[in-house]
Amino acid sequence: MKISLNFKNLAVLVAAAALAPCFAAPSLAQQGGGGGQGGGRGPGGPPAAGRGPQITDPKEAAAYQAFVVAKGDKKIQAGDQFVATYPKSIAASGVAEQVVSLNFQKQDWPAFYAASDKALAIKPDDTGILAITSFVIARNFKDGQTSPTLDQAETDAKAVLAALPTLPKPATITDDQFNQQKLLMANQAHDSLGMVYSHEQKPQDAIDQLQQIAQPDAIDDYMIGVADEMLGKHADASTQFQKCSAVPGALQAPCTQAAADTAKEK
Repeated sequence: MKISLNFKNLAVLVAAAALAPCFAAPSLAQQGGGGGQGGGRGPGGPPAAGRGPQITDPKEAAAYQAFVVAKGDKKIQAGDQFVATYPKSIAASGVAEQVVSLNFQKQDWPAFYAASDKALAIKPDDTGILAITSFVIARNFKDGQTSPTLDQAETDAKAVLAALPTLPKPATITDDQFNQQKLLMANQAHDSLGMVYSHEQKPQDAIDQLQQIAQPDAIDDYMIGVADEMLGKHADASTQFQKCSAVPGALQAPCTQAAADTAKEK
């Protein structure tokens, strides 16, 4: 008995399961002075002492400070206003990255995509933004969706993987922090490609990508199981479904049923 994967249902399950802790924030390793993770702090927090951008224009400095002290939705609004007013600022890229991160945390996807576009307009090769954007597109893609597209997710993810080997380390973070950020971006890119190839009914390509994720979540295990089943690898599929059946959440029941079904086909 083959498993028939309905990607509309998968999109619902992904939304219900939310995003795994290992993918909980953009990695933003190329932060350029606005105080993102690459600037010595997590997304959305105050800048580390002595590490903020050196802004000389009083109005620009005041607008940046208003962004730094703002909280919640007001921080997003202040960030959007700063980027719109001062797109050439030394702080613009870092502020734009934080707005992306804040919208990611809210899981406000229309606002997230808009913020990502603005951040990439400032720095097109920002691997942190490319990685998290490709990941979000692929995880939230619905059948028939015309924008953003799977092609964009694939292109962004491949750009990240191509850039990582020669990515320069920001002076503001340690080697260990930099390696962790690169691993996170690699995980996001491989996850994105795995989801893209799953949607395109390329099971072996999907498996090849998803198996490179350092810390796969229940969705990854489920997708590998589906791909294994499509290839007639029933025992492997059952093993993957057993893995995700052990994780509480929206996928636990489907994984448990799939594990039982594929076990009969060994």
